[in-house]
Amino acid sequence: MPCLKNIRQELFCLAIFQGMSQKDAAIKAGYSIKRARFTGYRLATYGHITARILELHEEIKSDAIQTPKERRERLSQLAREEIKQPVTAREVVMAIGEHNKMDHIYTEPDKEDKVIVQTSIFILPDGRRLTAEQLKDAKVIEVGNATQ
Repeated sequence: MPCLKNIRQELFCLAIFQGMSQKDAAIKAGYSIKRARFTGYRLATYGHITARILELHEEIKSDAIQTPKERRERLSQLAREEIKQPVTAREVVMAIGEHNKMDHIYTEPDKEDKVIVQTSIFILPDGRRLTAEQLKDAKVIEVGNATQ
């Protein structure tokens, strides 16, 4: 875990991770409401803060999250009523409907491939802007005000 200086920094990281704005995250973490906008911006530029947020994103990647294949298999079990708990007819119909949507039974599939990419940009104290992946690869370590 990156070395955070106090519990407020951890609370700030958790709030940002949950999707709050920098200002709202600073307020939630216990920083001054009057200076929250500046404080949130300043904290977001620290390498150890951005590293912690990146670490939080890595922690949610888990084997407990179903892969698309596992989700389809589970829907198949529901549709075939192969599970041991009681299943209503409505649940079976919904499972079949989900399969049909996945296989584009109801609509024509898009002819062109669409890719949506979303990323976070982290601003380091020296002014460099890095994506989360670049930050992970760079192994940025903050020592005082200098980065290595």
